[in-house]
Amino acid sequence: MDNLFRNASWIWKKQTGDSEHQYVCFRKEFSVEDSSSGKLYISADTDFVAYLNGQEIGRGQFSDYPEEKTYSEFQVESLLKPGKNVFCVLAYYCGADFSTYTPGRAGMIAILKVREQKIVTDDSWKCIQSPAFQSGGLPRLTRQLGFVTMFDARHDSDWINPDFDDSAWAAVEVRAGMADGFWKKLSMRPVPSLNIGARIPVQVVMQGVILRKQENFR
Repeated sequence: MDNLFRNASWIWKKQTGDSEHQYVCFRKEFSVEDSSSGKLYISADTDFVAYLNGQEIGRGQFSDYPEEKTYSEFQVESLLKPGKNVFCVLAYYCGADFSTYTPGRAGMIAILKVREQKIVTDDSWKCIQSPAFQSGGLPRLTRQLGFVTMFDARHDSDWINPDFDDSAWAAVEVRAGMADGFWKKLSMRPVPSLNIGARIPVQVVMQGVILRKQENFR
């Protein structure tokens, strides 16, 4: 594996075996003195969205192979602050064979480098299965595109908020270190991550019902 991830481990929620279509929320509190520079390096099977102090850092795992994973890199100094910081990750595991994905083992690994300080994924992290995203038990959208996604905002919580109380969350399971376990290779993704720009303002300009010619569904 890349030496960059020395002392970091692949983590997931504690469970027996891997179930298909899982969403897991991860949290880690840490403190820094100097926040003038920082980078995040992260990889997951199957996908991720990363947050720092309640703001999104980046998202999107490169489509790679189960045992030969790639990691993404993001600049984070603009979101860091001296003192307490909170790093959060929403990770998704597919776990079923599709044209766009080969089943691997559920896991997430990350290192947040703040000058000479390194915050890594280890057994000090906390996690919970997402209460808003439905895990497992959903139909396949197509043989190519994966499972249907279901999100119920009524069950969501403000878990990416730095002041959120995660005392009831469970400790993570450490699944593998640098050179042991399922994962054999971890290298930089070959193409840049998608650039997420500012939201474009929109407004509704027309609404109504569209009917096919010579058809009436009323």
